[in-house]
Amino acid sequence: MYGRLPHNYYLYADPNKGGQFTWIPWDHTFAFSDADAGVTIGMTALPLSMAEVTEQSPLVRYLLDDPVYLEVYRGYVAQAAAKEYEAAASEAWFKAAHDLIAPYVVGPEGEIEGHTHLTTPEDFDNGLATLIAHAKGRTAEVALYLEQ
Repeated sequence: MYGRLPHNYYLYADPNKGGQFTWIPWDHTFAFSDADAGVTIGMTALPLSMAEVTEQSPLVRYLLDDPVYLEVYRGYVAQAAAKEYEAAASEAWFKAAHDLIAPYVVGPEGEIEGHTHLTTPEDFDNGLATLIAHAKGRTAEVALYLEQ
């Protein structure tokens, strides 16, 4: 998670695009951390403003300090909230994914005791409810950020 930790991403110079860099993140564990909801995994996600990003993450800091790139970033935040992360659409997508994998998590072919992070089968459903609540709350956070 660049901006918080110096790993969990690749930069790929795409030869088909004249060497243009493509950012390939992975391990999005912290993307859904929400301290207000008590959902954290060792640390919280960065605020939308990225105000906590320091010179230790020079690429992000450099880009966000440039007013042109900052507006591009703000546009992507608005787009994500309106399209990809829109609360009702996200809820439907989360529920569909939940239902798809449920038999392999808590169903007859579910995880084997001792090889799961779930304390009870209900944790799986509670996780879905928490994720949906996070998506709905994030909409308000985005609106507040974009008003600044």
